[in-house]
Amino acid sequence: MKGLGTDEDSLIEIICSRTNQELQEINRVYKEMYKTDLEKDIISDTSGDFRKLMVALAKGRRAEDGSVIDYELIDQDARDLYDAGVKRKGTDVPKWISIMTERSVPHLQKVFDRYKSYSPYDMLESIRKEVKGDLENAF
Repeated sequence: MKGLGTDEDSLIEIICSRTNQELQEINRVYKEMYKTDLEKDIISDTSGDFRKLMVALAKGRRAEDGSVIDYELIDQDARDLYDAGVKRKGTDVPKWISIMTERSVPHLQKVFDRYKSYSPYDMLESIRKEVKGDLENAF
């Protein structure tokens, strides 16, 4: 991120595919190496909803306990993603960011399965219809 600009694809790969513990270590090492916070550099080098998504993920605060299955929350999240996306004109991206950055990966997998009962599209198709560019790639 320093110097020649931001490689969004690399940022997506690093931030979106790591556990909370890995992200905390990345944040620590980044600060050690560059004498600044990763979050500050993400804020200065990205924009819009993509920035919001990357900052939320980089904090490493996603729920990680996949052993407890809350079917009511799964159903609510699936409904909320649908209501905030293809059901309406214009996507409520902050709602999508909230769900996708706070829930555990196993929970999200179940949400995406449940989502198909509300939407004529699966979640991947909905993402492609609702957002573009780096935000689409990150989701």
